[in-house]
Amino acid sequence: MDRKRQLKHLQKPPEGPKPDIEQEIHGFPFKPLAANKDDVKVREENPVIFMDISAKGGKRNNRGVLSKPRLIGRLHFELRMDLCPMTCSNFIEILKGSRGTSIYDGITYDYKDTKIHRVVKDRIFEGGDLIGSDGECSRSIYNRGGLFCDENFILRHAGPGCISMCNRGPNSNGSLFQVTLTRQETFDEKNVVFGCCCDDESFKVLEEINTFGTPHGLTTEELYISDTGQAYP
Repeated sequence: MDRKRQLKHLQKPPEGPKPDIEQEIHGFPFKPLAANKDDVKVREENPVIFMDISAKGGKRNNRGVLSKPRLIGRLHFELRMDLCPMTCSNFIEILKGSRGTSIYDGITYDYKDTKIHRVVKDRIFEGGDLIGSDGECSRSIYNRGGLFCDENFILRHAGPGCISMCNRGPNSNGSLFQVTLTRQETFDEKNVVFGCCCDDESFKVLEEINTFGTPHGLTTEELYISDTGQAYP
């Protein structure tokens, strides 16, 4: 089976009830719709990106001392270009800042220096607002900055470190994204998962980010994306 036919096969859900597959696939905690792991393409060609998360500081401790700006850590994600090429391409282009400032809306399409505007403790954190700090501005590289459709729901929010699109309902994807801090089945079939953290250090950083969260999503200290890039290939 050639690559195009195999990708087409992977993006088509199997008939009948979904199999309950709990085992990890190639060492990553994804839960595919495919009936067995042999149906999942080996992912040596998928890109790996990084995202540095920092705290801006300025918070006073119980002694009145202001905290300093500091790096929390670096997240590495394998992006599933083999399953979600449209979603991954949008994310990578914004991550690298390749499009610069749009001539249509004047917005700079770049995740660098944007805010992590929401951290729900033990659930998710959200980012990707390109102009504000409340998750209201979502733009894509498609349709002159407009939103684009849900590509597929092959992957699941099977554990911490799964990155998926934030949306306002079906087919409303842009620059907003979320990363799970624990397993979140409630987002399955609603938000497109397109990657996952791919090293031990990233999961330690997720645990640190979780400490800045609250049940309602307000962060105890301002977090932002201080640097981004593509690590591989």
